[in-house]
Amino acid sequence: MAARDRFGGFAEPAMSPLQRYIMNACDPQNFEPNLALNIEIAELVNQKKGSAPREAAMEIVKFVNSRNPNVSLLALNLLDICVKNCGYPFHLQISTKEFLNELVRRFPERPPVHSSRVQNRILELIEEWRSTICMTSRYKEDLGFIRDMHRLLSYKGYTFPEIRREDAAVLNPSDNLRSPEEMEQEEREAQSAKLQELIRRGTPHDLQEANRLMKVMAGFDTRNKTDYRAKAAEEVGKIQQKAKLLEDMLQKHQAGDQIKEGDVFEELANALASAHPKIQKMCEEESDDHEAVAKLLEINDSIHRTLERYKLIKKGDVEGAAKIPKGTLGVSGAGVKKGPDNELSLIDFGGPEEAPAPTGQAGASSSAPVPKGNALEDDLLGLNLGDDTFGQGGGISLGATNGAALQPQPSSQTPVQNLLGIRTDFTVSRQSDNTIHIQSVISNNTPAPISELTMQFAVTKGYTLKLQPQSGRLLQPNQQSGIAQNIDLQGVEPGKGSSVKMRWRASYMLGPERKEEQGEITSLGVS
Repeated sequence: MAARDRFGGFAEPAMSPLQRYIMNACDPQNFEPNLALNIEIAELVNQKKGSAPREAAMEIVKFVNSRNPNVSLLALNLLDICVKNCGYPFHLQISTKEFLNELVRRFPERPPVHSSRVQNRILELIEEWRSTICMTSRYKEDLGFIRDMHRLLSYKGYTFPEIRREDAAVLNPSDNLRSPEEMEQEEREAQSAKLQELIRRGTPHDLQEANRLMKVMAGFDTRNKTDYRAKAAEEVGKIQQKAKLLEDMLQKHQAGDQIKEGDVFEELANALASAHPKIQKMCEEESDDHEAVAKLLEINDSIHRTLERYKLIKKGDVEGAAKIPKGTLGVSGAGVKKGPDNELSLIDFGGPEEAPAPTGQAGASSSAPVPKGNALEDDLLGLNLGDDTFGQGGGISLGATNGAALQPQPSSQTPVQNLLGIRTDFTVSRQSDNTIHIQSVISNNTPAPISELTMQFAVTKGYTLKLQPQSGRLLQPNQQSGIAQNIDLQGVEPGKGSSVKMRWRASYMLGPERKEEQGEITSLGVS
């Protein structure tokens, strides 16, 4: 009897709060999903971090394989909520072999004539993941097993249902404005989740990768460190593009036209409204950079005026909307870098006080770098002019055209076409005593299409660049002179044109891969 008392049975391991919540959410007595509980589970996973994403994913998939189809559907609904609310740490877990094999464990070798609701729902989720996070996520390289499972099921003969775009939209990257601190925090959380998964797997290759990742997280390996302020500047540029688009649409709006719910007007207005508090937060975080704060406040004020005009027009008060001054979109003054289509980027000069910007020109921007020896030598976009080795791989050639006063001479720089995806040709002429006109023409040197092309420029301190919008952002394979952009360089007195240096930087998608190139014009070829 004593032996039986001692060895007769063992107590079940205690369930964690997360496991209890999941069990309650998948209770067979629930006739429909408990949305509030499912959201609470997702929030708990986000709050606990660490091993919580894996614990939740593996616990949910157990209920997916229940013999009770109602329990399986409840579990799949909870799984969908977690995927859409728990971010990369959870995505990393659903892309493991263990999870995916368990998810399709009850699938027969060949598809049945009539699939069950559970099978259809699983196929729908896999198709949704493959067409969203596996294609658009910043960490899509870590989600390869989802694509492999999709291919395997297709090979076996399973047909994936068509997904609703609006249901899957939440899994695509958000256009909401984020501060540099928010982007850095997101990246560190993703790195931490990946590090934990690599250590858990424990293979020699995984441990080697974990060691490399720890060096990056500790700051020892800075070769591929992200410039979060530059990325934040890009995000501000996107918001300004939306503000400019909405402003243009409102200017064309006529009395009698109606703004409907859910149309492009409302979508743009909602994006701008959500950016307001983020820009205010960025102002607080950039409090030491007075130029950046001034530009952010100007941008915020301009967006506010655009939103006020939108609200009045939506109510039908066209006359009242016309009385509100048009937003400047923050395109005047120093401290702002202007790119294609009037995109703006905040520049951290870190040098002496900037030359004043010309008044009355909404399209002007100062792109002045720091002189050599300054502690903040590089601006946010890496367009510093102090480094003599900058842009040695660039392919630049200056053509000649009839100028208003002087004949420009071709640059002696030799283009290196075979090293670049794009070729940029500049034609320079003097338009007036203090203005030099530059026409930039971009060609595609590759047999693949180029998309999302963005050009950025910087000039020697003391001069001002005024950029017109690019003619486009898409280049077909081997397309020559496909994109043009006009640039006016102001403040260059006669005889000083040859001393002006201009640097450019190009960012674009070559097929599925992001590319960046940069170069320098050491002399404009005009005096």
